[in-house]
Amino acid sequence: MIVIRKIFLLCFTSLFICLAVSAQQERLFPLHSNQAIKKYLREHPKDTSGTSLANARTQSIVDTLPFIDDFSYDGIYPNPNLWSDSDVFINRDFPINPPTLGVATFDGSNKYGNPYYPTPGTDSIADHLTSNYINLNLPRDTTVWLSFFYQPQGNSYNYPLPGDSLMLEFENRDTANQWQKVWSVPGTVDTVFQQVMIHVDTSYLSGSFRFRFTNIANLGGNADQWNLDYVRLNKDRNANDTGFTNEGAFLYRNKSLLVPPYTSMPYSHFKTNPSQYVVTSDTVEYKDLTGIAINFTNDFRIVIDGAVYYDAGPNAVNVNPYSTKQFTQQLSGANLPVTPQSYLEYSTWNFKEIQDVNPQNDTVKEPNILSNYYSYDDGTAEQAYGIWNATDNSQGSLALRFDLQKPDTLTGVQIYWDQIPSSLNPHTQLLNLAVWNQLTPNTNNDNLLYQLVDTLPANDSTINGFYTYTFDSALVVSGTIYVGWIQFQQAFLNVGFDVNTDTHNLLYFNVLGAWQQSDIPGSVMIRPIFGSAPLNVGINETNKTDFTANVFPNPASNTINISVNSKHPSSYSCQLFDAIGKLVIEQKETTLNVSHLEDGFYLLKITDNKTSQFETHKILIEH
Repeated sequence: MIVIRKIFLLCFTSLFICLAVSAQQERLFPLHSNQAIKKYLREHPKDTSGTSLANARTQSIVDTLPFIDDFSYDGIYPNPNLWSDSDVFINRDFPINPPTLGVATFDGSNKYGNPYYPTPGTDSIADHLTSNYINLNLPRDTTVWLSFFYQPQGNSYNYPLPGDSLMLEFENRDTANQWQKVWSVPGTVDTVFQQVMIHVDTSYLSGSFRFRFTNIANLGGNADQWNLDYVRLNKDRNANDTGFTNEGAFLYRNKSLLVPPYTSMPYSHFKTNPSQYVVTSDTVEYKDLTGIAINFTNDFRIVIDGAVYYDAGPNAVNVNPYSTKQFTQQLSGANLPVTPQSYLEYSTWNFKEIQDVNPQNDTVKEPNILSNYYSYDDGTAEQAYGIWNATDNSQGSLALRFDLQKPDTLTGVQIYWDQIPSSLNPHTQLLNLAVWNQLTPNTNNDNLLYQLVDTLPANDSTINGFYTYTFDSALVVSGTIYVGWIQFQQAFLNVGFDVNTDTHNLLYFNVLGAWQQSDIPGSVMIRPIFGSAPLNVGINETNKTDFTANVFPNPASNTINISVNSKHPSSYSCQLFDAIGKLVIEQKETTLNVSHLEDGFYLLKITDNKTSQFETHKILIEH
């Protein structure tokens, strides 16, 4: 892969054609939005006081030292008892080899998961992480130090350039809201976590001390990222106080208990042979952050529907100083029960240490979902993936392989689309959802079973990042199938890409007349749905009770007639787009003359000019 920065920030929405990548057939991009934040806000719209969680902050005084946060807790926002803003993203997916479980990620998207500025290419101050007021009423104390770890880039697509930076500021106690920069670092390609020690000069000591981190980044989305970990402020420290006392921690989230490559599978498929699909052992890594060997106890549990199904422990263990150790739990006696319905179960590791200074990083819990779909990804995208060929106008195809455990009916597919700017009209981008039961690498040979013309979803019409396409008829399949799409545009259609799982050996694309296996480690986020009705169906049309439109005939040969139903009088406009998204007809009249157009699929958009509501309809023209 050729790494080219900044120029891609001008086109990382993927619908721009970039000359710099004309020779590349598959590539990765930064995400335009943060769907993990959007998902969390949908599931937790308010705190207990009725305030939006994105804004649920206080200005309480932190009255005791040490001030410690390693961001290892659940949720996507920083702890409101320690921090007064919500810009950064708390997560366990973007860091590489972090000091402890969880980081605060700085980038170019805001606390709602949207770009600060929709036009890529704009660099400015983006995220803030501001401490609450801290009682440092310690006159003339010269032993107060602040330490933290930072990492450029991590698992995001691009590294911050030298013009980007991460900064630390202290508030001048004599002048409120006057911040003084005490440390900064320019962007770099070095992705190793570094620890920084900052002395808090006696001039800053007061009963209302504050500090904050900020970053300069491209404001167009998840670009120019920095990961921050383990912030510690305390007295009785010095420049060499980089170690820890009584501290051990997990580094990563736990893995699925399903046998790779699966992270979920239809329950009806799983129950055909549960012991075949559950791993025989589960392994985690635990790190001793102290300078001495520490004895721990650990416990492993499987919880199903709130009840403990399997419990192994407590077990006495030890870890050498400053080292990471793997712990493996054999699961030979933990075959999951076959119940009449699908269920959600958790696997949990917990380590306990006497007088642990920070116990919240000693537990990891991972959900394992058995429902009605297959997946290879862990549910979180760190980058976006697309295919494209600039050498000619041939269609591109992408196919992800699935080996079914039993014959079944395929009823739809969920695809994690990265959000793109509304100005690019994503709902006009046509694609052919496709299912094959055979393809031969290095040839153009395949057997197409099914195809359905549809569009990219309108922004914010996805559920948890995924958009559900329901097939117009169920497809009986068995053995090996390939699910993906045939794209009409000569452009990147960005699908979510999980870098923490790797199934690139099951991904194929065809842009030059032959199927090729992907060369990029990771997993595209495509999930075929089987049997019962699809979950979390996204909607890319307007509220049917307010505004509907009927289109006839379809297929059409000479004219298309449009009948609009609305609760209020208005004016309407009609736009017809061809298969590559080109506008071919635009008018206010509700009868369209299409006799001069070539045969094929088109997309008709009918807009209420008064309310901006619209509907889209797929049209087939046949003469």
